Amino acid sequence: MTLAVQARQPGLNGMTPWPDGPAIAAALRPAVPRLIGAMIDAIRAEIPEYDRPLRGRFGENVRVGTSASIERFLASIAGEEAPAVSRGELYIELGRNEARRGRPIDTLLSAYRIGARMMWRGMAAEGQAAGIEPDTMYRLAEAVFAYVDELSHESATGYAEEQALMDGARERERERMLEVLMRRPPADAVLTHAQATRAEWTVPDRFAPVALPSARVSARALEHRLPGGSMAATLDGMTVALVPDIDGPGRDVELERALRGEPAARGAEGGWQDAAEAIARAVLAAELQEAGVLAADCIVCADDHLVDLIVHRDPERAKALANSALEPLDALTPSSRERLTETLEAWLANACNTTETARALHLHPQTLRYRLRQLDEVLGADRMADAESRLALQLALKVRRGRRG
Repeated sequence: MTLAVQARQPGLNGMTPWPDGPAIAAALRPAVPRLIGAMIDAIRAEIPEYDRPLRGRFGENVRVGTSASIERFLASIAGEEAPAVSRGELYIELGRNEARRGRPIDTLLSAYRIGARMMWRGMAAEGQAAGIEPDTMYRLAEAVFAYVDELSHESATGYAEEQALMDGARERERERMLEVLMRRPPADAVLTHAQATRAEWTVPDRFAPVALPSARVSARALEHRLPGGSMAATLDGMTVALVPDIDGPGRDVELERALRGEPAARGAEGGWQDAAEAIARAVLAAELQEAGVLAADCIVCADDHLVDLIVHRDPERAKALANSALEPLDALTPSSRERLTETLEAWLANACNTTETARALHLHPQTLRYRLRQLDEVLGADRMADAESRLALQLALKVRRGRRG
């Protein structure tokens, strides 16, 4: 399990045969099967995780692969034609297998170190018995351990490749999880929980969505920082996290720490049956943060801004409303338009109370009344007096304010 052959390894392909290489190879070859057996026994004894995997068919494959690797190593130093052996697929696959089993790569690399130690111990004994000079054995030791370092690199590469594949597959399943939760009417419980299993997520009884642009924080990066039981995925350019018990003690601090100062929007907490609307609101609120409509220096609660969500959910129609309602003001000179728009906005915000409006604008009441007469002339006194028309004007001003933001 310690030595493999990789055709692209310069240490073997470009190795200059040793003058005493044939004698070394001849002395060590008869002992190779016994040394491999001792090596595998030591690994099984010292690393319990490898006891069962190194038995049976897989264990036999490891023996055959290792034997071929050692033979190629010996042939290289002896200047002989090396046998055709795979380019390290065994050791790449060993690294991949560690990732699939959820073990850290360090476990496998520890096995390599144990194997190298046992193999060298046996080679040293065989070399001494054959009368090989100590200087030559020292050189052989350096070559063996350098070789094992190369094998470790092969397995680490296989491990990283498999992890990337696994992460990519899990990310896709988590994106599908969001798609399932966004269905209206809700998907049935069997489908929802089956998809959660594929996404490696346990659906909490209650959770809330948190949304922010994926350009700011990726789903994978955010998920690692979120409270346990959370899940994050990408949805239409947004990173959407599902956080359980979001209103629980200390959760707000955990969430702020996970976001690291990035603005975000959260939806209402509920079960998976209510997730579609909660996610949609959180995503829209996050988009409005990006557009400058909502505060972009904190975590906003989408349900605290339902009017903004309603007004801006259909941008084209909102724009049409604003253009239609405010067309008479748009025809004025810029200075007049700005002055009367400010007056109209304050008057509507203060429930059409002239005293409060004058105070808010720091105007003399007579000045305010003059401006209101101007608004009657521009917009029409009937519109200023009609409640529904005033509502349309107020919404139109809110749309314009959001667009300016």
